[in-house]
Amino acid sequence: MKQLIAISALMAALTSTPAQGETETSPDTTIGRFFELLEQFSTDSEDMMEKFMQEMGPALSQLQDTITDWSNYSAPEVLPNGDIIIRRKPDAPREKPLPEGTKEI
Repeated sequence: MKQLIAISALMAALTSTPAQGETETSPDTTIGRFFELLEQFSTDSEDMMEKFMQEMGPALSQLQDTITDWSNYSAPEVLPNGDIIIRRKPDAPREKPLPEGTKEI
């Protein structure tokens, strides 16, 4: 969401016309403003990635430890209800045999 706001602000700054009584901005001023907004966007993105890794890092690490060979799985699929599933390919070899008395779903 923050990226969308930053991109919108960037586009508004680059396409806006001067208000009545203001002088036209020089290209150097516009480029300077562009780089200011780009730097702010970069900082916001970095903060978002740090927060994501703090919240999701342990779960992703556990998932990586569970799945040893990613080539045995199809690409993640998002279901209409928002769930994300990662299906095992039908021809993929079993990593461990199923426990006695259980079946694959």
